[in-house]
Amino acid sequence: MHFTIVYEGFLRHENFMDKQNDIEVLTKQQLADLLQVGLETVNYFVYTKQIPRFRCGREYRFVKADIIKWIQKRTENVSDS
Repeated sequence: MHFTIVYEGFLRHENFMDKQNDIEVLTKQQLADLLQVGLETVNYFVYTKQIPRFRCGREYRFVKADIIKWIQKRTENVSDS
């Protein structure tokens, strides 16, 4: 099975069967808990396409490793200012 991850405007295709043991997938609520923000903030990040995500039916899911990289990049941008 293949799925597509939208990450900062680029599409990355992954072979799910090759990486299923390495990937931790989060729901919106789990992501909100991880980031310590509300669901409204997560929905804003999704709506404005600021956060790496992929569709799973009608819902969005988030790869935890991609979220960690996204946080690190945002942290670097803040410290460069």
